[in-house]
Amino acid sequence: MHSQNDSPPPALPPRGGAGPISPAAPPMAPPLPQAPAQNDMGENYAVALFEYVAAEEGELSFEEGEYVTHIEFLSDDWWEGANKHGEFGLFPSNFVKLQK
Repeated sequence: MHSQNDSPPPALPPRGGAGPISPAAPPMAPPLPQAPAQNDMGENYAVALFEYVAAEEGELSFEEGEYVTHIEFLSDDWWEGANKHGEFGLFPSNFVKLQK
């Protein structure tokens, strides 16, 4: 049986030579926020009494003994601040001891 199009399949590109041009790389993501400098802890900061692992998006994870900086008091139970990686989020206030 013969098909309507008896042309051979397309040739493969040569090995080791210049192959097809790659598509353009996607644009670079914006830089991540920088961790606060050692002397820039904000007006309020605390030390973590226990490790806290974020349970939901928008929460902040930190390790026991880590400083949580730039704290804002959103309620008696939940505060917002930054960890040593410069990530911001909510955390339970009873997991930290306020230093300033």
